[in-house]
Amino acid sequence: MALKLDGVQYSLYKPVGPQAFQRRLLQYKVEAQLNHSQLTHPRLRDLLVELNPAAAEHFPGSRATVRAWMREAYQKQKAIVIEMLRTALSEITIIFDTSTSRNDLQFLAITALVVDQSGQLQHLPLALRHTKGQKTAMKQA
Repeated sequence: MALKLDGVQYSLYKPVGPQAFQRRLLQYKVEAQLNHSQLTHPRLRDLLVELNPAAAEHFPGSRATVRAWMREAYQKQKAIVIEMLRTALSEITIIFDTSTSRNDLQFLAITALVVDQSGQLQHLPLALRHTKGQKTAMKQA
């Protein structure tokens, strides 16, 4: 889609690379708490392709594709976290935190706090575990 103004043609979208599109789509999935089938819904695909036709060639065709993308992103992030822990300038502080989701599922998050090579404090997610029953100190331990 292009707009012509005073003889100059302007593009209303820019090409999307497959890695950038995949990263943004997965980030949207995680932040919006969507399941795999919601991310592959035909209406979402239609909307994104309408906004930018280049998205058509990168859109996931199935839930299995989304699952594979998520697994690959997890493995990449895991390697980054391991390296940051290995090269931390500070001692590693571990934090345990419990929370309840909107649909009343209880989770235990384990996070490491470290100062990275650039001197910045980093909060590194180590684990997220679904817990059942009442929140207790014993269960958290």
